[in-house]
Amino acid sequence: MAQDRLDWTVAPTLGWAVVALGAALVALDGNLGAVLGRLADRGVGEAPDPEAAGVGPGFLARDEGPDETPPLPPRVAGVGTGGAAPATAAVKTPIDDVCVEPAGGGCARWAMDGFYAALAATDGGQAKAPVRVAWYGDSVSATDQVPGRVRARLQDVHGDGGAGFVHAALPHRFMENGAIQRTNTGSWLAYGVSTVPIADDLYGLGGSTAEATGPGNRVRLRPHTPSGKVAHYDVYYLAQPHGGTAEVVVDGAVAATLDTAADAKAARFERIDVADGAHTFELRVTAGRVRLFGVALERDQGAVVDNLALVSASAQTLLHIQLDHWKAQLAHRAPDLVVIMLGSNESKWLVPGKKAMADYQAVFERLLAPIRAARPEASCLVVAPLDQAEVVAGALAPRSLIPAMVDTQRRAAQAQGCAFWDAFAWMGGKGSAIRWNRRGLLSEDFHHLSARGSAMIADGLVDALLAGYGGFRSR
Repeated sequence: MAQDRLDWTVAPTLGWAVVALGAALVALDGNLGAVLGRLADRGVGEAPDPEAAGVGPGFLARDEGPDETPPLPPRVAGVGTGGAAPATAAVKTPIDDVCVEPAGGGCARWAMDGFYAALAATDGGQAKAPVRVAWYGDSVSATDQVPGRVRARLQDVHGDGGAGFVHAALPHRFMENGAIQRTNTGSWLAYGVSTVPIADDLYGLGGSTAEATGPGNRVRLRPHTPSGKVAHYDVYYLAQPHGGTAEVVVDGAVAATLDTAADAKAARFERIDVADGAHTFELRVTAGRVRLFGVALERDQGAVVDNLALVSASAQTLLHIQLDHWKAQLAHRAPDLVVIMLGSNESKWLVPGKKAMADYQAVFERLLAPIRAARPEASCLVVAPLDQAEVVAGALAPRSLIPAMVDTQRRAAQAQGCAFWDAFAWMGGKGSAIRWNRRGLLSEDFHHLSARGSAMIADGLVDALLAGYGGFRSR
């Protein structure tokens, strides 16, 4: 009887408490998916990881040294600011470019020409803005080790263009950005399209938005680039009904006041120009609710790489961003090159077969279409997923789906006028994940890179980009 009484008295009380908590979180977060995402601390709708239950290759030997990021390689002769046209270097895996403007049996414009032309302008001193690279990816890139190495290489060769676009607050604890030192004070709530969704699907340029209410909420940013200098700040924010106010403070003085109240939701931007140099930046909420997408910090020339990769991202999840809004954000940011490196998450739940790959190609093309529409004269580049491994019948084996995914992404890129770089082939193709793990270049889950592995992949890509740039300059 006592147990029956416990079931009929305590259980409903606990149940109503959970309901009340859920209602409060719904009011706070905007939808039930956000609540589930917060409680589960993973991407809403993310498929369970079959390898998360302790199946792991921890027994594999490591035959190389400690996991340290290697120094930058020597610069290629003739490449960089003020340099003459470089020779086309031989690379292990070149960029697979595609003609986007056929003419007279030849090609008037290739997919990568927009990016290469921007590099030539900054090298020749004619650029009015830095060369901008927007990098979209999943957790393989979210640590910033791969895009960060690309940033370091490009800035070493073509000049430090600044930290680029950075999120106002990180949407996941495993995300980083080595180009910025960020401090969030107060109670910022971060939403990400692949982690904790928000009902209106307005995530800004980087698939993530953050909001806070009332004084005491601040965002401080300091670039962590070779020069540490900034000449322009561009604040990306949302105007909305009952929006609050904020101050942008540069070097201790109020440089701009943001009034985010509007009759309807609309993305807005606030540009602040300063003398090229080291500055302090702080955004302070002064009243009401303020919602931010991020801030771009850059200089007049050089190179920037915006790391917009998100934990748990896939081609399908990124399509949940409201597409007209996303296109407008891309058009405003005006990247010269958009890089898309996805596939780690899809590889765990895609079913092999022609129909599955045809459906995946359609999804990937739908993802690339708004990118091409927003920046038709710029370049887009799909980077293939890395090789992976899994346990099959108690033995470690290459993940069989990866080669088909690589081929599918290549076809999608070509169909949408994007170039392709085969990172899968560069690392050694089928079975290379196991070899990379033994060398300490790939983690125990067989799809996240170590620091050295990240540097190797990034260097392979940058070498291919510089070789392609050499060919462009030599035409």
